[in-house]
Amino acid sequence: MRKREASRADMAKAGEGTARESRRQRILDERNRRVRIPTLGAAIDESVGTAILMVVALVVIGVWVNLVGHSPIFLDSIIDSSYYDMGRNVYLLGRVCVALAMVALYRVLGRYLAEACALACCVLCVVTCLHGFGAHQTLIDSVPVELLCQFLMGMCYPLIVATFHITIATKLRIEAAVAVIAVAQAVEQVASNSLNALFTSGSAVILCIAFPLVACAAFLRVNRRPDAAHPERATGRIVGCAVALILASQMALAMASAVSTVGFWSNVRPDYYTEDSVQALAQTVIAAMLVLALSYLTLYRRMRDALSVRYQLPFLVVIAAFFCASVPSFFGESMVALDTVTLAIEFFAHVFAWTVIVSAIQRLDVPPLMLVGAANLFHAGIRFAAESLEGISAASASATIAIMCYGLIVVAALSAPVIGGAYGSGEGPPRPATCSASCSGGARPSARITA
Repeated sequence: MRKREASRADMAKAGEGTARESRRQRILDERNRRVRIPTLGAAIDESVGTAILMVVALVVIGVWVNLVGHSPIFLDSIIDSSYYDMGRNVYLLGRVCVALAMVALYRVLGRYLAEACALACCVLCVVTCLHGFGAHQTLIDSVPVELLCQFLMGMCYPLIVATFHITIATKLRIEAAVAVIAVAQAVEQVASNSLNALFTSGSAVILCIAFPLVACAAFLRVNRRPDAAHPERATGRIVGCAVALILASQMALAMASAVSTVGFWSNVRPDYYTEDSVQALAQTVIAAMLVLALSYLTLYRRMRDALSVRYQLPFLVVIAAFFCASVPSFFGESMVALDTVTLAIEFFAHVFAWTVIVSAIQRLDVPPLMLVGAANLFHAGIRFAAESLEGISAASASATIAIMCYGLIVVAALSAPVIGGAYGSGEGPPRPATCSASCSGGARPSARITA
């Protein structure tokens, strides 16, 4: 009897030892999978590959839009033509159409979002070829071809970028998502300036033709990976408050673009059209470093704060762009330092706007395409209004921008009592993401954006 009890005790001890060793091995495996990013101080385990691929996708498609939409490589041949201003409006019309499709057809479009993104990338390749070489041929009239290209670019590019950020929202935690968006924005601007200075017209067009395919390949690789864990979804009054923040961030982006040297679509950027390319590149590098610093201090470190106070600092940073752009008018000369700061804030406004959208996708019980579509529709409306302001006096345009600044100050000041009363002060505990819902039927996208 004693031998039997001793044998049972030995077996129990052996079982405890095995369980302890198994637990220790799991801890070691978890530590080995984790990769520490020193500059951000965040541990990203298996998602580091996803983050790298999404950075590649965003950088490549960002370089495409910078060169095609702002470089003299593409704009020199059409900037003096009669359809130049019309082409810009047609591009905005394409953005409005795709935004309406996202809002109205989110179920159908969400079910085949990956396929739609791949098709849009292929269309961009063909359109880029026509846009880049169309003005140099005499076989067909270049005016309708150029207008068709502008419309298709206005439809395809927002759909591609929306798909990429929805993927970031579903595959990565919010801190990793902010890091990806910020790093991609900084690298994109430096790469765009470098390619604009290094490559000739023909080689740059060939590169831009291939860029959408590279971005699509990176996205499709990420689309096969599982979702990340996100907090419980919020409903009720907080949805309206979060949508208001999304719209306010889009207004901040439009205002930053209006006062910076970048401007809107088809405006030639001065740093792309200069003989001193070294100085322009140095200015872009400094602006990119400022973007990373601002993103880390005002977004990354505050993403676990309550929604009521999370975005107050980014709003104030964007408002600073208006004052930086107004200072040279008092001295009668341009200041390179202030131009660099304004340029950095314009880049940061893109990071800020997409961070608000990605956070809302992760947090709200609303279909992602509806959120992105509403943001794009509002932004396109602001762009149309900005186009109409070009025909009025500079004082009226400045007054309009000042009113927009005041509106952003009101949003930043009142977000705490309004959102705080609707939401409280916490994000809620994380829970494992499920793959039962898709973009078409609910707020949570599935692990793969497909049927």
